[in-house]
Amino acid sequence: MKKFANIALTMVLVLAACSKLETSPVETTTSRISFEVGCYAPQTKAGGVSFLDNYAGSFRSKAWMRASGIAPRAYFGENGETITWDGASKNWVPGHDYYWPKSSSSYIDFFSWYDSFSYDPSIVYDNAASPTTATMTWTRTVEASDVILVADAAWRQSTNTNTYSVDDPSVAGVPTLFRNYLSRVEMKMRSLHDTDPDNSTVTYEVALQSAKISGLYHTGTLTLTNADPGAKGSQAWTAASGTDYAWVADTGSAADVDIAGVSPISETAVSILAQRSFLPQQLTNAKLDLLLTITTKSNGIVTASESDIAVSLNLNTIKNASNVAITTWVPNKTYTYTLIINPINQEILLEPTLKDWSSDVEFISVVVE
Repeated sequence: MKKFANIALTMVLVLAACSKLETSPVETTTSRISFEVGCYAPQTKAGGVSFLDNYAGSFRSKAWMRASGIAPRAYFGENGETITWDGASKNWVPGHDYYWPKSSSSYIDFFSWYDSFSYDPSIVYDNAASPTTATMTWTRTVEASDVILVADAAWRQSTNTNTYSVDDPSVAGVPTLFRNYLSRVEMKMRSLHDTDPDNSTVTYEVALQSAKISGLYHTGTLTLTNADPGAKGSQAWTAASGTDYAWVADTGSAADVDIAGVSPISETAVSILAQRSFLPQQLTNAKLDLLLTITTKSNGIVTASESDIAVSLNLNTIKNASNVAITTWVPNKTYTYTLIINPINQEILLEPTLKDWSSDVEFISVVVE
């Protein structure tokens, strides 16, 4: 074991002795702390778990050693630990070796997360001596590439366990099931007709000059709470806001999202806004404004061309496959808007469909077409 790890472990033992909290570890292979990461699907990807392989291949965790009536002690230190995949042991492991306490009266709470911007969320207990609830707080101005994953809180853990469906039964550890706390949005566009359905000599060319989304907030605070279940287990966090979109938006953070022009727009859908992250929020004032050019040709000769055709859509009026308006963007969902322009009457069509959860992606998908 590395000298640093020995020093860290010794410090933990000294602190524990002072508080009469039993933390003496049994340093065997089976008692070393590891993590088992769930991703709503079997962990089958070689070299690790596919859920995190698409990101940095690591996550962060903080842990507190506890016993009845004794104030918690930070077991991974105040700054927590980085957890990475160890191909040799087929487990997710901390950067230093840590071991489970041998006393049956001692246990550890784990709070884990991943973010793409090296954030350190506030994690506190409600009661220093005898905690009943943990609170995690994030404040962020969300950027297009942001990712925030928060794992279900793992309470009162005392040994590595096999919790999720995996391809190797030897994989065990602290149960760590991640949920995404941002929304993902993408927009596509296509033309309903390249050729007039009643006259094959007449063709249409559509171009998106520019577009913008307005009325969205980009900064907010996410406060999550998790109550100690009183027994070993893991459970999802609850948003303190009490809303399905979880975050409390800073209403002074509204800013337009500009979309560059795309040409040509044909019957095959093309991307006008690549999939990106947004702050989950109500879409009360959210609008999509487009400027279009439509050119009509007869036998290849231009017969009409009109530019600066303005189209405006209120995002909260667009409905899903169940004919229910999507009035909020909520965490852990991807929204795909496919806009269909009819070049004959210049109308925008929206044909909604709903795509269920897929184990191939990190988000539940709601598709509006």
